[in-house]
Amino acid sequence: MFKRFMNRLKNRKGFSLVELLIVIAIIGIIATIAIPILLGARRNAIREKARNSLRSLVSAQQAYYAANGEYAADEGTLAAGNYVDAQTGSGALGPEITIGTTGAGPVFTAFCTTLDTNIPDYTATETGEIVEIP
Repeated sequence: MFKRFMNRLKNRKGFSLVELLIVIAIIGIIATIAIPILLGARRNAIREKARNSLRSLVSAQQAYYAANGEYAADEGTLAAGNYVDAQTGSGALGPEITIGTTGAGPVFTAFCTTLDTNIPDYTATETGEIVEIP
């Protein structure tokens, strides 16, 4: 009996339609579960990248203030004085994040804008507090 079964398996030349449909259904179920999780992880990564970049910009403004007695007017001034690295300047963070700063005298505002509507924009002032823009 077992020998006959093994011979029949050896003579088979491929998969049946039912077997292929089952495999496709399993792959579809896995994709349905995995894709939203991966998109959520991507959004969280962009959100943290934006917040960290804004923290770097606030630190650069505070260092500029310590050296010059006033805040820099824009991120170009910070870059010229080597207060920010190439990764912090506007446009250097990739296509999904824009970051910048405006300042004058004793105050400044730093901002971070993301192109994804599901990810909030952020702003920070000289206090260093990062606030989500609704």
